[in-house]
Amino acid sequence: MSYQDIDHQRMEFQRYLEKSGVVETITRVLAALYELPEKPLDSNEFIRDFLSVSAPDDVEKLRQTFTSHQTRLNQLDIDIETVRHENMLLKRKVQELENPGSKNEHKKLNTQNTSDGKQIGNGTNSPALIYSESPEDEDRKE
Repeated sequence: MSYQDIDHQRMEFQRYLEKSGVVETITRVLAALYELPEKPLDSNEFIRDFLSVSAPDDVEKLRQTFTSHQTRLNQLDIDIETVRHENMLLKRKVQELENPGSKNEHKKLNTQNTSDGKQIGNGTNSPALIYSESPEDEDRKE
């Protein structure tokens, strides 16, 4: 083989690599390797990882994994909302236990028994104007 034959084959192979996109791909890989702040110990492994393409089986496994993770995430969201609701109820319960008379005291403030045993007032948390005369008040009038 002559020098010209080898040169011609080399040029044809170079054109083939350019047309098929190999030169562009290798340029992107090398540029990515160059731009890394810390160079990997094994540059061949970096190039393999950069160029790796998942097989159809891998894609299906990834889809199944994604679907199961998505289902799990949805269930965890439901669990979080349930726990938040339970937490709110427990906080209310703790508040009631820490201040046991607060509810009843409000009711007591808004109701009053008369001397004949009748209850007056509305018994709600809204203020009620209550006026009653006790036997002591009658004595003071006289």
